[in-house]
Amino acid sequence: MEIKVADGRVVDVDTDDKEVAISAAFKWYNENPLPEIDATQEAAQLQDEDVSTFGDILKAPVAGVVQAVSGALSLPAELIDYASRDADDVGPGIADDIRDVFDTITPTTRTGAGNAVKFVTQFIVPGTIAAKLAAARNLGRLGQVGAFAAADIAATTPDVETLGDFFKGGPTQRIDTEDLLGSELAAANLTNRFKVAAEGTALLLGGPAVIKAVAKGVGPVADMIAKTGPVKAAAEGIRANLLDNVGPMASLENPTFISKNIRNARNRIRESKTLKYIGDKVSYKGDLPDDNVQNLRHLKIQSVSLHDKQARRSIEELNQGLETLNKNGLLNDGDQANLLDSLNDYVFASGKPGSSRETVRVNGEKALKEADQLFKQVDNRKLKNKIYGTKNLFGKDKGLSLFESAQKLRTDIDSLSANVMKGLDDGLDPAIKESLEGVIEENMKFYGRTVYRAGRDKNFDPMNIKSSSGVVDKVKEAKYDAAIETILKNTKAVNEEEAVDILNQIYNKVARDGSFSNSNMKPKDMFDNTTLQGIKDGILKEKSLDNMPAVRDFLGEYSSAKNIYGVIGRTRQKDGSFKSGYGKIREQTIDEQKVGFQFKVSETVSKMSNLVEQTNYYKRLKSYNDQLDESKKFLFDKRPNIKLGKFEQIGKFKKNKDGTLSNVPTNDSLMQYGALAGKFVSSENIRAFTDIPNYINLAEVNKLYATFLGMKGMSQIAKTVYSPITQIRNATTAALFAIKNGNFGNGDDLINSAQVVFQNINDNIAFSRKGAEFKASGKSIANKKDVTDYYDDMVKRGIVNTSSKVGEFEDLMGDASKFGMQSNFSLFGKKINPLEIARNTQNRFAGKLYQGSDDIWKIYSYEMELGRLKSALKNSMGDAAKGIAPSNFNIKSYDAENILKYGDGPVDLKKMSASNPEEALEFIKKESASIVKDTVPNYSRVPEFIKRLRQLPFGNFIAFPAEVLRTSGNIYGRAIRDLSSESPEIRAIGMRRLMGAMTVDVTLPAGLVTAGLTLTGTTQEQIDAYTRSVAADYDKNSVLIPMATDKDGNITEMYNFSYTNPYDYLTRPGRAVYNAVNNGIKSEKELTSIMFDASIDAGKEFFSPFASESIITEKAFDITRNQTRYGRNIWNEADPLGLRISKGFAHFADGLTPGISPVRFRGSTSGQDIQLGDFTLGLDVGEFTKSLGLSAGLIDPINGVNRQGYVIDPAGKFAEALSGLKSIRPRTKRALSYRGYEAGSLVREASGIFNRAAKSKSNISPEDVTKAYISSNEQRFKGLRDLYMAIDDARTLGLSESEIYMALKEAKTPNLDMIMAGKFKPFFPSDETINIALSGNENKVSNKLDFGELGRVYGDEYGKDFLPKKVEQEAADRKRKLEELMRQGQENNSQSPPNIQPPQSTQPSITPSSAGVSALRQVELNKLLGI
Repeated sequence: MEIKVADGRVVDVDTDDKEVAISAAFKWYNENPLPEIDATQEAAQLQDEDVSTFGDILKAPVAGVVQAVSGALSLPAELIDYASRDADDVGPGIADDIRDVFDTITPTTRTGAGNAVKFVTQFIVPGTIAAKLAAARNLGRLGQVGAFAAADIAATTPDVETLGDFFKGGPTQRIDTEDLLGSELAAANLTNRFKVAAEGTALLLGGPAVIKAVAKGVGPVADMIAKTGPVKAAAEGIRANLLDNVGPMASLENPTFISKNIRNARNRIRESKTLKYIGDKVSYKGDLPDDNVQNLRHLKIQSVSLHDKQARRSIEELNQGLETLNKNGLLNDGDQANLLDSLNDYVFASGKPGSSRETVRVNGEKALKEADQLFKQVDNRKLKNKIYGTKNLFGKDKGLSLFESAQKLRTDIDSLSANVMKGLDDGLDPAIKESLEGVIEENMKFYGRTVYRAGRDKNFDPMNIKSSSGVVDKVKEAKYDAAIETILKNTKAVNEEEAVDILNQIYNKVARDGSFSNSNMKPKDMFDNTTLQGIKDGILKEKSLDNMPAVRDFLGEYSSAKNIYGVIGRTRQKDGSFKSGYGKIREQTIDEQKVGFQFKVSETVSKMSNLVEQTNYYKRLKSYNDQLDESKKFLFDKRPNIKLGKFEQIGKFKKNKDGTLSNVPTNDSLMQYGALAGKFVSSENIRAFTDIPNYINLAEVNKLYATFLGMKGMSQIAKTVYSPITQIRNATTAALFAIKNGNFGNGDDLINSAQVVFQNINDNIAFSRKGAEFKASGKSIANKKDVTDYYDDMVKRGIVNTSSKVGEFEDLMGDASKFGMQSNFSLFGKKINPLEIARNTQNRFAGKLYQGSDDIWKIYSYEMELGRLKSALKNSMGDAAKGIAPSNFNIKSYDAENILKYGDGPVDLKKMSASNPEEALEFIKKESASIVKDTVPNYSRVPEFIKRLRQLPFGNFIAFPAEVLRTSGNIYGRAIRDLSSESPEIRAIGMRRLMGAMTVDVTLPAGLVTAGLTLTGTTQEQIDAYTRSVAADYDKNSVLIPMATDKDGNITEMYNFSYTNPYDYLTRPGRAVYNAVNNGIKSEKELTSIMFDASIDAGKEFFSPFASESIITEKAFDITRNQTRYGRNIWNEADPLGLRISKGFAHFADGLTPGISPVRFRGSTSGQDIQLGDFTLGLDVGEFTKSLGLSAGLIDPINGVNRQGYVIDPAGKFAEALSGLKSIRPRTKRALSYRGYEAGSLVREASGIFNRAAKSKSNISPEDVTKAYISSNEQRFKGLRDLYMAIDDARTLGLSESEIYMALKEAKTPNLDMIMAGKFKPFFPSDETINIALSGNENKVSNKLDFGELGRVYGDEYGKDFLPKKVEQEAADRKRKLEELMRQGQENNSQSPPNIQPPQSTQPSITPSSAGVSALRQVELNKLLGI
């Protein structure tokens, strides 16, 4: 017989007598105690409170599969046990032995959620396999269910419970096997297997049908309701009263529609110049006339973005091709340099001695095609690193071709050239227009923009050939000498001094004008061969830089040419003239060639596309203005009446013969402003139309500050892009963008979206599915070209590459790179610039992945919106066979291009679809893209004013909460507008959107909390207690979901859903108000105090993203004040200077350390890795790295603790890294201890109020001293009352009285006994304070004290309840219970009622008033007597 003893061990006693067995087991237990466990080792063990639910869930599937195998193998063993054993056989059977083996290798799950997942996996995996095998044999639905049931029988183990066990009854309640032995135990286990399988089969048959019915029912019911007349009328009323003029592009000026006075507020804003100015700055339209003008501007941005993206892709393909050939040993450095030279010859051909441009281009093409043949020699099977193969990780051919990539670049540039020529204004002088067209035509196939490093890099100074240490840079010196030689040959400079002066002027102009690239580039500037026009008319006269390559090289011209040619060997002849040779000046390095090609391509494409799209933008603006009503026009041919405001004319104008200005724009103005040249516009809009910056650029003010902005951007990148957890969380949280718009349910298109994005991120991770295509758009993505074309379409429509967080840190790094201090250092012989590396994050894998996770859901949202509109259009046609009548389907245009083409009124799509289906489809595509851009965060839609806030030292990712406000308002606004539509199909879409929004904002958070409370058995009071007294600041107003409890029902683990919900920012202020009111009522504060706290807390939550310290700013401020915002000191005051510096450095570096880093810096006196005097710097292994070490047995469990000293759960860390989900634990005891320290500090500060007044050197009246005493005790009361609240909350969270007492005693909390009893002990001045107050000398007057009044106050306050209403309520509850007991007793025994006495108070009788007064009077008497 098996007996379990006190320490959990089981003793097998060879007897059938239970009493004998217990006695023998007890004796064995005493004789065989467990070996003593080292306290340190015990502390290192993972306790139940340290187990992560997410980690348990991660282990659970493995445990489930192992147990399924255990069940399957023990099934025949149980049959053998049943047949071969007697009913009274003791000891384990064969089945028990098998299960024991598997139990030793089964991962342990210790939480309810973990066990649930384990049991589900235990049956789902074998059941699914069995059902699929049955389906493969065509056994039908019944056969599949039977196979599933058989698998359940096999997989069952004795620890699996049924619903019958839970409800303690019913046919599936298992047989209790505790007292069974031998064959009876085997029979019971076999029977129980069938009971478990019966329950599983019933769920399999009924569950999916119920779920499907509910899922199918919700959508149609919502659609049916939406199509009714009352819904339309209600929505129309809401729209008319609350959403008047709040279009789908509603902005920060009008972010919500909760208030019933929105329209009045808007009118006040319009009437107030100040409020209107602020409203315009934070609105989407900004300084432009209306939202649609801003949309037209964004069409330009989207097209430019597409051209840039295509150019970058071609460059990446070329780099990938060269790297593949190089890594496979098919190219050496010399071959690579020659190929880059050929690349330059093909894309940007220029004549060489003895060869025309065309010949050079053809030779370059030939060399690239020959190099493409080398890809055939790559043996993918032998490659250790598959990244450098011609096939990707999924075995798909990458399609590498140097020539095809180069050809795409050249074709794109020529296409842009053609568009520049096409966009030349008809108003130009015919001769100028003809000349420009000739130049452009002549440069087709050859043109490339000349770009100089001197014009891009503020830190590039070729004139200074010496380093800071005075050492001459030989490379710079050679370039300088060659440039001087060239100037001496090509100009009238007669000596080196004049040549140096000319070189200086050239450099200064290029450095100042940035290669003459600006936002107002004109075609003439783009294609003028004389690059330095201003210098040509002056010091260079008719010369240009085209025939001075050495000067161009000196200025840092970007080129991928292998050799730089120019003037060499200049010598003076006998007649005084100079003779120079022409030859190779120097050879560029491979890195110089690569960088040169990249910059030249990107600058050429960027400037040309900007020029083309700026021209198109101006044309669209004019067309849009022409179709507007007179009252809404913003462009005028004549100056409007002064009553309409101030107006300015765009451009410059030709002069008449008499010297006066005409109304005819100059050729330069026509080329610069196109269709807008000569138009009058409002002075408020002129700067926006002409692209003149309207904001102060703080990055330009100071190099040091610009560098700080770079560090701010680097810290944001480190904590997002380079944090695996944040990467995953970014992907999962973005799903709520789609859900909030009611877009969910199409799994195939989500996979298709991922396929498109992964292909764009990197060819190596591209995957494809046979015949894959999007359901809504019908677009095939079966091959690389399909995917590329589709992605480019998404870029052109402005859907992808618009992450608000990525956009913000890119702009920060751009500010720093352009205006900050550039710090280069050598690493492995290569110069590294941290700012430039961070700036190029978007082009690296991690940056693309972060952007890509955002893009997946945007593409998915677009396809869902498109699908809904297409389906609605089809449904509106009606179906005579089904008796469905046709319905209205007129749609109002919101897309800028649709408005230009069809106006902003309703468009009859049914009519358009009947006449031209393709046109109707394109209309719907544009509207779908417009919806996504208006309802999903999009950095390009962030107002410039908000973007500029990034340059302040405050706020992290300011653009994101701004976009949450804008898009949330738009979601509700569009839903209400759609619901008020004449079309029932559009109303159905509006209802889906409204349901999605309400789900994300209200239903989902509340539902998850309710589910957590129900499943764990905890209460809302525990959550409130945690947020009030234990939670960190960032958790206090969050949505907390209970996940686990201990055996007493106390919360041990929660999940902060606010981390997962990107829209949490919207509801946070509301929760802050709720919590402030709830806490105020709990602490029995006055109503005015409660409302003040509520408004302050709500304001903090709302403005926190904009006003809180940024990551790096916070670290800097922490160091200056030697304290974190949580009150922890960075260093100790007694630390030596070196140690202070090292701790400060480690703290600051933590803000820049990527989340993926395995280590963190530590300033410490122990275990240091670097030590220079007192400066000691160490490295701490990160928690994830420790988890890996613990799992592999490389780290001693004693060291497996985190910075807070808690044991690390490796499985929990793995789950966190894989899912982005992180749970929190109520560390109540430690939090209470901190509250005790805080209370002690507050008590000392409160005492200081009286002490400072009483010890004042100036004369102070007794009344004022008494007031200070009262104020002192008021503050003391508030501080101790808050501590008592924390004590009460600790009790709610499960701490025992002794645990609370010990935690507060350790914190040296004053008056602990009275505080725990809920009683207040007021401050009593010390003898020393009274002596000093009463004493007087030449430096201080004697301050009299009103001891009688002080004593009275002391007496009134002594023993005061912290929460009197709570005490009264508890007394009333006790009285009610007592009366109930007495009533019950009288009913039970009317003859002799029980003698129940009311409980007597155990508190001693306190008469503080008399005691206090007597004490104070005695002190006064002693003073008078001189004692």
